[in-house]
Amino acid sequence: MKRLQKILTVMFILIILSTITKASSTDSFKLSLEPVANEFSKGETFEVKIFLDEIQVESGEQGIAGYTAKLVYDESALSLEKVSASEGWEVSTNGGAIVANTLDTEVVKTKTETVVATFKINDSASLGDTTISIENIEGTSIAETIEGTGTSTTIRIAEEQEPGTGDDQDNEDGQNPGSGNDQDNENGQNPGSGNDQDNENDQTSGNGDNQGSNNGNNQSGKNTTNNINGGNQSYKGVLPYAGNSGYILIVVGIVLIIIGGICLYNYRKYRKV
Repeated sequence: MKRLQKILTVMFILIILSTITKASSTDSFKLSLEPVANEFSKGETFEVKIFLDEIQVESGEQGIAGYTAKLVYDESALSLEKVSASEGWEVSTNGGAIVANTLDTEVVKTKTETVVATFKINDSASLGDTTISIENIEGTSIAETIEGTGTSTTIRIAEEQEPGTGDDQDNEDGQNPGSGNDQDNENGQNPGSGNDQDNENDQTSGNGDNQGSNNGNNQSGKNTTNNINGGNQSYKGVLPYAGNSGYILIVVGIVLIIIGGICLYNYRKYRKV
């Protein structure tokens, strides 16, 4: 009789355990990796965010309160600089191994950012694609341990773009700028040397101090610029007419003298009468 009771007890425990195992086998979640971008140059750093995603948990508190995982990457191409916890989470690391959990021990039931991993592209890295993945994932629903799945992301290592030469230069449409700083040239200009030059509409500015552009008798039409280099000054607008004004004044003076002489002659003539 006692033997029969022991057998029944063992069978009951096995039935309970099999029921628990069957229920927990339906629980699942995923850790997804989302980089801020997918292409970087050697020496650059970038962040990869780790999200709890696709949470389907019926056991325990029906959510995930923490997990363990491992970041896997090519150490010849990438260096793991740091791993920091997102808001509401805490994390501890050992190399690529991660242990993360919620600060309040509450479970998460929807997609949530948990951890941010910062990587650096090694200077000795080969150009091309390299992969970061997350593996060996186990989560907890407080009452149960649940196996999770992970994703991977591909990072492209590209050539570093060589910076242009010169200071604060902005050249467009086939320009041929001269030397100097703070130059802004547009529409096929060919400025000379100097500082603080601003040339527009096919203008040509010379070098040195107090140089302007004259046409004929210092006359200039519209869209003409008179640049004074050396004093960091620039005058724009229509240049005043000059050169013929002296001759006009002489002619006017002669006419006034003649008119005055005629008036004086007539006055004396009428006075005698």
